[in-house]
Amino acid sequence: MHSLLTCGPATLVAEAARRMVDAQCSSILVEDQGKIVGIWTERDALALDLSTPESGQSPISRLMSSPVMTIHIDTSIGEAALRFRRENVRHFLVIDESGEHKGIVSQSDVVLNQGIQYYISLRDVKSVFGRKLLILPYTMPASSVILEMQRGNFDAIVIETPDGGHGILTERDVVKLIGSGQPAVTAGELATFPLISIPASTSLYQARKRFVEHIIRHLASAMTTATCWA
Repeated sequence: MHSLLTCGPATLVAEAARRMVDAQCSSILVEDQGKIVGIWTERDALALDLSTPESGQSPISRLMSSPVMTIHIDTSIGEAALRFRRENVRHFLVIDESGEHKGIVSQSDVVLNQGIQYYISLRDVKSVFGRKLLILPYTMPASSVILEMQRGNFDAIVIETPDGGHGILTERDVVKLIGSGQPAVTAGELATFPLISIPASTSLYQARKRFVEHIIRHLASAMTTATCWA
């Protein structure tokens, strides 16, 4: 569980994005007169048209999701995992018996705090690897890559350099771009290199250790991806 990162409804999207980057947080809650009225997340960032710098100049209230889903502080990890899957969200606002806000919990908090039996039962990373990643060229405009992420419902895309190297561009990188207010850049300028990969036979427990040690949320193997959201 994390402490709350908040902003007012009139806060510009670019400023909200900067706060998220500075706090290394995947979401920001919108607070109005002491009440949480909405949430804006890394996933929501993909909905912006980033072909122009003005895209970050809208108030966050126009783009936030509302209402914010809540979860009781005494909810078990297992039940929280079920709710994330059932309700198709990545964040819950944590409340106590009186409805007081205690923090925010993300999907990755739940994944990384599962007991060791969970990882043993799934055996290796092949049991959780998703679909193949889309691979796009280094020189492609970042705004075009982000549009492909939105259309294909990707949270990350592999970026290939002219010499065959690979990096990764994620939703978090998109938030950084929004917060920077910079003009359009190429995918290669925005992506992170190198792309960290592991054999498909790696145990899920070892993969979890890689996520934690490298402070990352994506691992690749044969151009498929395992994801840990935060």
